[in-house]
Amino acid sequence: MKKGQVMGLPLVLIFALIIGALVLFWGIKIVLDLNTQADYAQLADKVTDMQNEVETFSKYDEGATKKYTMDLPGLVEYVCFYNGNENYNCVLDNGLPCPAEMNEYIEAVVVSSRNVYLYPPEYETNYFSVEKLIPVEGNPQCITNGKQGLLRNEVDSVSITYYET
Repeated sequence: MKKGQVMGLPLVLIFALIIGALVLFWGIKIVLDLNTQADYAQLADKVTDMQNEVETFSKYDEGATKKYTMDLPGLVEYVCFYNGNENYNCVLDNGLPCPAEMNEYIEAVVVSSRNVYLYPPEYETNYFSVEKLIPVEGNPQCITNGKQGLLRNEVDSVSITYYET
């Protein structure tokens, strides 16, 4: 080997290590992004299940009730149900008023065509529309993820309230 080739060898090795590290970090980022997308797909699936459940339940007799478990991905703390035709009065499942930061967020994103909001806002889309679903005890009525709500079939809608087991 010539002297110039020996002197350049450490630079080639360092460059190869840097490229290897960049490929490794890129791979880790891709895996984490896929994990986030999987959570979002699971969330969308659960919201679709909720829509189907309310649609099916709305065909039952007036006054019929059913327990419904809020079972969304782990990043969601509260599921809030809003009625655009009522005054704003945010209530948690224990009957206490919503914390200030939660109130500020929901008031900022409230859209009349959406009636289901997720808190905290960890996903790309944190609000959805579930036809015929209205809250009873607050507006919005926020139920802790993993707890149960009580669906009740009304004349032209399905109401939801917190159900304490």
